[in-house]
Amino acid sequence: MGRILVVDDNEEILEVIELILQSEGYEVQCCQTGNDLLSTVHTFNPDVVLLDIILGGYDGRVLCNELKANSKTAHIPVILMSAAHNLKIAICPADGYIPKPFEIEYLVETVAALVKKPASL
Repeated sequence: MGRILVVDDNEEILEVIELILQSEGYEVQCCQTGNDLLSTVHTFNPDVVLLDIILGGYDGRVLCNELKANSKTAHIPVILMSAAHNLKIAICPADGYIPKPFEIEYLVETVAALVKKPASL
């Protein structure tokens, strides 16, 4: 169905999102730091990146800007996530936002809306 990269420093959140998206038929890769983001994007080649804003030493909005500024990754939709609802997400060109805690249905719908649809035969 699609490849989803999930970046969050909370292992429990990663596990929950991974289980939900795998149950929907997605191939899921998880990483816990922003340090590995660019290399993981290049090796995994995701259709969508779910990216936490507060990543212990990294700002997901800055990482989103880096992905969108790179010609090799600019096309990949990025969905920001955060439990801090007072953060300004407009400082980066994210394609979506999921507040934490999230509704499972909203997570699935938001991801599905941004996954590349295969061309009809």
